Amino acid sequence: QVEAFLFEIGEESNENEGDISFVRKMRYVSRLRTSACVVPGSGALEGEVKFSGSSSYMIVGGFRGIGLEACKWVVKRGVGCVVCTGRSEVSSFDLIKQMPVGYEDTHVIAYRCDVSKKEDMVEFVDYLKREVPPLDGIIQSAGLLDDGVILNQTFDKFLTVFDPKVKGSWNLHYFLVSFPL
Repeated sequence: QVEAFLFEIGEESNENEGDISFVRKMRYVSRLRTSACVVPGSGALEGEVKFSGSSSYMIVGGFRGIGLEACKWVVKRGVGCVVCTGRSEVSSFDLIKQMPVGYEDTHVIAYRCDVSKKEDMVEFVDYLKREVPPLDGIIQSAGLLDDGVILNQTFDKFLTVFDPKVKGSWNLHYFLVSFPL
């Protein structure tokens, strides 16, 4: 059995499996397959994704971190209008200063909104309907980090992380379900 195992992981094997495990006398190997899922900014999609100049996208949590990177990503690919939301006070001018070269054809909007609060969403949806071309999509990147050892977690710390992602996602769905995305 040892010889068979060594043969299997060795260069002499046709399969050349490097990762093998045995569970309850069954042999398992890992196999890598090409995935259709590609991470934005990885270079794998360079030149492939383009947005229409008449399209609008909303990026929740778009003032910093992953959201800001997503904003730059859609701007580089020709989106016509991008509305970034966040809980902090950021002006459209401050957001524009962080855009990549060539953003001039994109209308960049910063809107202060906590998507986890229904009252903020009511005002924001009214603004979208009045001021923004119809939305083609939403990127939900709102989030906060308040990690720690599970024994030291409090319910308030849990809610700090939970609200932007879970309540925020629910509110986005609830308030924007009628939008033809």
